[in-house]
Amino acid sequence: SISIAFSANSQSAKTYYNRGIAKFDKQDYRGAIPNFSMAITKNPRFAEAYYNRGFTKNALKDYNGAISDYTRTIMLDSRFAAAYNNRGVAKNSIHDFKSAIVDFTSVINLDPKNIEAYYNRGISKNAIKDFQGAIDDFTTVLKLDSKDASSYHNRGFSKNELKDFKGAIADFTKAVEIYPNDDGAYLLRAAAKSNLNDDKGAVVDLTKAIEIKPEYAEAYFNRGKAKIRLEQVENGCQDLKKARDLGHIKAIRAIKELCE
Repeated sequence: SISIAFSANSQSAKTYYNRGIAKFDKQDYRGAIPNFSMAITKNPRFAEAYYNRGFTKNALKDYNGAISDYTRTIMLDSRFAAAYNNRGVAKNSIHDFKSAIVDFTSVINLDPKNIEAYYNRGISKNAIKDFQGAIDDFTTVLKLDSKDASSYHNRGFSKNELKDFKGAIADFTKAVEIYPNDDGAYLLRAAAKSNLNDDKGAVVDLTKAIEIKPEYAEAYFNRGKAKIRLEQVENGCQDLKKARDLGHIKAIRAIKELCE
C-alpha cells in the first residue's frame, strides 16, 4: 500500500505530500503527482515523496517514470525495501526481468522473509526460463505461507516446463483446492494430464475451465484436440470450431487437418 510516513522537515513539503496522499486515495492519480512533485521541490531529500510519486506513476502505467522515482528513493535511502520491490515490479512490466531479479534479491537481502519479493522473483525467473530457480522461489513462499494459491499455480507452470508433469499436477491440484475458480490452473493441469496420456482427465479439467470462463478459446481448442485423440471426432471438431469462432488462430489449421 502507499506509504504514509513523514520524513520532511519542511511543513510546506508535508502539506503538499498529504495532498498527494489524499488524491491518491481518491484514485486521482494525475492530481496526486503535482503535489508529490511540489513536496520534492520544497524538500529534495524527501524519499517518501519520490517513492509515492513512483507508486502513482506505476498506477498510471508510466513504468519508466516510476523506475526513475524509485531509483531516486533508493539513492536517498538504500534500505528502502519497498522501493526495490516496486522498482522490480515496474521493470517486470517493461520486460526487464534480469534487472528486476537484482531488485527482488536486494529486498530479500534486507528482509529474508519477504514473501512478496520471493514471489515476484519467481515470476521474473519464469519469464527468463530459469524454471528451477523459479521453483526454488515459489517453494520458499509456500514454506512461509502454505495457502498461497498463486505460488502453487506458478510452481506448477515451472514444473510443466521442466516436464515434471506429475509434480505439476500436484501443484495445480493444490491451487484449485485453495482457489476453485482458477481457470488457468485447470487449463494447465489438463495439459500436464495430456502429456501423461490422460486425455479423459484433461477433458474433465478443460470442461471445468470453460464452466468458469465460458469464452475460453484455448480451453475449447485443447479440449477439441483431446476429444479427437479419444476418437470423439464430431464433438472434438465442434470444440475446435468454437475456438476458431472465439479467435483462436491455430484452430483454423487444426480444423483443416482434423475435421475436413
